[in-house]
Amino acid sequence: MKDKPVILVVDDQPYNIELLEAHLAPQGYEIVKAANGEEALEKLFGNQIDLILLDVMMPGMDGFEVIRRVRQDNTHRLLPIIMVTALQETEDRIKGIEAGCDDFISKPVDKMELSARVRSLLRLKAYNDLMSNYRKELEAAKISAVEAREYAENIINTLREPLIALDQDLRVVTASRSFYDFFKVKPEDTIGQLIYDLGNKQWDIPKLRELLETILPQKTTFDNYEVEHDFATIGRRIMLLNARQVKRPLGKGRVILLAIEDITERKKAETELKVQTQQLEYANKELESFSYSVSHDLRAPLRAIEGYSQMFMKKYRSTLGEDATRMITVIRSNTKMMENLIESLLSLSKVQKTSMSISEINMDELAKEVWNEIWAANKERELELMTTEILPGYGDQTLIRQVLSNLISNAVKFTNNQKPGIIEMSSHSESDKIIYCLKDNGAGFDMAYYDKLFGAFQRLHSNKEFEGTGIGLATVQRIINRHGGRVWAESKVNEGATFCFSLPSTHMQDEAAS
Repeated sequence: MKDKPVILVVDDQPYNIELLEAHLAPQGYEIVKAANGEEALEKLFGNQIDLILLDVMMPGMDGFEVIRRVRQDNTHRLLPIIMVTALQETEDRIKGIEAGCDDFISKPVDKMELSARVRSLLRLKAYNDLMSNYRKELEAAKISAVEAREYAENIINTLREPLIALDQDLRVVTASRSFYDFFKVKPEDTIGQLIYDLGNKQWDIPKLRELLETILPQKTTFDNYEVEHDFATIGRRIMLLNARQVKRPLGKGRVILLAIEDITERKKAETELKVQTQQLEYANKELESFSYSVSHDLRAPLRAIEGYSQMFMKKYRSTLGEDATRMITVIRSNTKMMENLIESLLSLSKVQKTSMSISEINMDELAKEVWNEIWAANKERELELMTTEILPGYGDQTLIRQVLSNLISNAVKFTNNQKPGIIEMSSHSESDKIIYCLKDNGAGFDMAYYDKLFGAFQRLHSNKEFEGTGIGLATVQRIINRHGGRVWAESKVNEGATFCFSLPSTHMQDEAAS
């Protein structure tokens, strides 16, 4: 028998696996890791897995295909699967449900939400496993009514969540040990009592009466019936009730099984998450307001500084000393740097708001157009672009042009000390994605700082080495994320860098302007 539940975490990004493990391992879960869909299926059939946390967008076999293959195996037909994804579109969630997904958690992962959803599905699996084993045992041998009762009571007493059994008159037949512990009542004050009279009538709850007297007689099962009540012994709680009518052996009427889950903390976490979402929406509005201010209020004084500095130099150049001339030049240079930073910031903010028009893109032609523009501005450099035929992809051509422009410009910039500067572009098909890669022979970077690479205003080189604003790669990542793809990089210091991104190989649904 296992000491603790085993969770299979599947993600092609090691950082995401480490983050989920950091949340779950301290709570007593054993973590099994897989970096892709194929490895996940191997780990699944080689371990006693209780739950799967599954990334959606992975190279090779994506999350949807992994689910479909898991569900094809009767052994894992009811295995709980939670998709951990940054995808927010309803179509993606419907696709996951149709494949056989049980629940979703959005990236970035909220620790409290993750814990609540994992606990909830593991409880459901434990109950399903116990009931499945119980059915198998009953089918394997004929046992007496007394033995069956004792067996059922032992099963009930192993459940962590409170469970109570009622006869057709709504009197208590039996209750799990967890019921007594949670509600702080004794068996002698419970067995044989009308449920509404338990604990000095603290169970006389209008919504419970509605479930037992109105809904359940018309339906043999009922799931996720929410009840909020102020209990005398444990205070105010929000309970989730699941009810089943079960036929008793030898035709002796029916028993109502009532499972009770305390979701008070989960509801609290959901409320907190809602508040955080509202705060994030407010912050986004503030960012839009700031971008407007940057666009209209900061550019004007910068232009004035540049204009007057230029006029000053023309009028007084002959009378200025060397130091004064150098100072005016520094002022103009920093003004230009600030203007570039403002332009980059505005470009980054526009990426998320611009509506997308999806069509097939001739990536080979687009890459060469962008290269010619960049090469024309760097004719003094020895530069070489090496390509094979680049596969077409689907996306918004304007935004993808910006991706190529940012990546090729970076490659040109960081090969400044190489003669010649060589940039190679390639592509290959992978499942329903096309992978595009740009490799250079430039300065490269230390992979120890990889987590900073795609952050806004994060730079791995100083301005003295290579000029820049720290916005280009953040813009690239946002654009590719909006296309449902991903972007990544590999590098060694002084050995160049390779940047890759993925695009759909078939037509994707046009994204709303959000």
